[in-house]
Amino acid sequence: VFAGRDGSVKRMKFLNANHKVQVEPLDKQPGISNYFIGNDPSKWRTNIANYGRVALRGVYPGIDLVFYGTERQLEYDSVVAPGADPKQIRVKWEGTDQISKNTTGDLVLTAALRQKKPVILQEGRPIEGGYEVRGKEVGFEVAKYDTTKPLLIDPVFLYSTYLGGSGD
Repeated sequence: VFAGRDGSVKRMKFLNANHKVQVEPLDKQPGISNYFIGNDPSKWRTNIANYGRVALRGVYPGIDLVFYGTERQLEYDSVVAPGADPKQIRVKWEGTDQISKNTTGDLVLTAALRQKKPVILQEGRPIEGGYEVRGKEVGFEVAKYDTTKPLLIDPVFLYSTYLGGSGD
């Protein structure tokens, strides 16, 4: 869910996904967080570990998703195991009027939210591909690759806001 300061909400739903995934925190970070919300100490949460990434295992057969932030941007990798089909990955966007690709292959969701053309890698080598848009559903097009080896699909979210003035 992407929530704008103007109250707008964009929802990213993985279609036909397994909703009973294994959630695995990755890259434990130094430090802890404490949440002292309200007056009831039984509801306080202390010594909460922080992690750099979180993996969702088995979102699709043979496909994991790994979410993380880099340089103030949100990313997720689709990690496709040998033999798995990346065409299984389908995202439906809610809260957007129109979805399109621009001339550089980026996915344009709104004026302030888009996804860069995905980097697709196999053993560190780039594989051609990009987004496949069907109405409000988005998948990935991947050129021929060795299906006996893992594949990584790495889109990056770009988001912005207006600076200055009295509004967002």
